[in-house]
Amino acid sequence: MITIPDHVPAASAAVRHAVSEPAPAPANQTYIVQAGDSLWSIAQRFYGNPFKWPDIYHANQSQIADPNAISIGQALTIPGSGTARAAANAASAAPAQAGDTSSPASAQASGQYQNPIGPGLTPGRVDMGVDYGGAGPVYALGHGTITSVYNSGWPGGGFIGLQLSDGSGRYVYYAEDISPAVQVGQAVTAGQLIGHATGGGIEVGWAAPPGTGQTMAAATGQNRAGLAQGDPGYYPTGYGVNFSNLIRSLGGPAGIVGGPVQGSQPAAVPARDGGQRDGSQQESSAQAVQASPPPQSSLPGVPATAAYYIRQAARAIGMPVKVVAAQSYVESSYGQNMGPSVTGAQGPWQFEPYTWGSYSPAPFSMANNWSASTSAYINLMNQLLHWSGGNVRMALAAYNAGQGNWQAGLGYADQILSDAAQ
Repeated sequence: MITIPDHVPAASAAVRHAVSEPAPAPANQTYIVQAGDSLWSIAQRFYGNPFKWPDIYHANQSQIADPNAISIGQALTIPGSGTARAAANAASAAPAQAGDTSSPASAQASGQYQNPIGPGLTPGRVDMGVDYGGAGPVYALGHGTITSVYNSGWPGGGFIGLQLSDGSGRYVYYAEDISPAVQVGQAVTAGQLIGHATGGGIEVGWAAPPGTGQTMAAATGQNRAGLAQGDPGYYPTGYGVNFSNLIRSLGGPAGIVGGPVQGSQPAAVPARDGGQRDGSQQESSAQAVQASPPPQSSLPGVPATAAYYIRQAARAIGMPVKVVAAQSYVESSYGQNMGPSVTGAQGPWQFEPYTWGSYSPAPFSMANNWSASTSAYINLMNQLLHWSGGNVRMALAAYNAGQGNWQAGLGYADQILSDAAQ
């Protein structure tokens, strides 16, 4: 049914049961990637726990663009007990403290702008803005006023709008799974903490006036080609590339540009005091594409939109891509059968109306939206994996039949695990 070659192996009998916490590796080690390896299998080998693969990924981010795509011969650092991710998560997951008010990155342009992306966040695709996974703090790009903190039309319901007071007339947005640390109307300064990404994925970029929900890429029609593919962010946009370049010029992690850039980049943001501009006027969209490694934006046999969100979900919940893809096929044939079902379930992940409200702030009318549905799926699966102690088979069964009657869903779970092993 599913033929998805991928570097992340299917769930084995060893990971269909609750995972015990082994003793940590004694010290950092170096491992040379062999044929058939994945971060999942390497974590199993060194830690006895495949769900610790993000520790290895975060320790090697400088050479791993996509955690599902590692190369034979790569020399990977295997963290010992003090993992790179543990430190990052400790900083990013903690609530704001007295000293947690500004970006750790140095400001460019004589203090006008600061890197808005905090530790713990990993770059994803450039689309209408720039996507980031992981959990961590986000900061004000520049001085300005908060125009919004919530918009139900976005996955996760988060939309922090910031009107810059630099004379440029620009608005910035921080959207999706983000918890605000500011209020509408509040004045902020460059580098000030304004929110925390909670782990489901965020998007940052240029917002359209009045900074309450629309992107400049959408307002100028740069998302039209993506909309024709069923995903407004299917292609990178000029506004997205521009914002990615700005983040890079401030010392932050730029996004991954894949595919033809739609539309031209906007003019550079005016810099005061003769300071450095955003740097994008010195780099064309074509150069940005060449400078960024191409992402694995599709899976063989899987529609491109489904492939993107399957990979996003797999990273967010720590399950193999093959298993998530198999579940997507069983639920909706990769989004080709959105429903509603006889019980009223809708969307790529087939949520019931009464279940949707517990895992998504968006209205149920958005259940057919890939981004909104995947955000809800991530929230539900993370809860079920925690509830089951990491038992993938049990979590899948509960997804189908509910936690109180999870045994009734074992046939569903076994079908997915069997399909994923093909």
